[in-house]
Amino acid sequence: MRKQAWRLALAAVLALTWPAAMEATDTGAVQSTEEKQTSQPSESAASPTPSVAKPTSPAPSMDDLGRMLGYTVLVACLAFLSYYFLKHGLPLYRARNNEEKKLHVLEMKSLGNRQFLLVIGYDDQRLLLGVTPGKIDYLCPLDAPHSVGADFSTMLAKTTKLEGQA
Repeated sequence: MRKQAWRLALAAVLALTWPAAMEATDTGAVQSTEEKQTSQPSESAASPTPSVAKPTSPAPSMDDLGRMLGYTVLVACLAFLSYYFLKHGLPLYRARNNEEKKLHVLEMKSLGNRQFLLVIGYDDQRLLLGVTPGKIDYLCPLDAPHSVGADFSTMLAKTTKLEGQA
């Protein structure tokens, strides 16, 4: 993913700076051909040997360098904002989404080898799930009234009744 993003950013920088670089090169080529045309008649009359034109590569002006730097900064900012919004989403959408969510992972315990236990909260309920690479198992509800204390008190009441009858 990162390699593709850098390649896209590099392609955008090249696409934005290419016209300015080509414009600088084209103006230099036009100037050199104009110089050849104006200088050839006087040289041909003075000497019979043909002159060899030296290739010139004009240096880009400060305006062109500033424009290329501006484009580069613009593309870098756009790339950063694109990455941020892809990673985190729009801020207004995030705030609205957090309020509407009912399902939350409350706790996770790893058991090793890509197996773990999850405590999931949905509204006011809590559920225990077992997760393995092949499946997800519902184990039990955690807020269900198992009423261990009630079971103990009923067992104690039964034993005291039995003792009282004997």
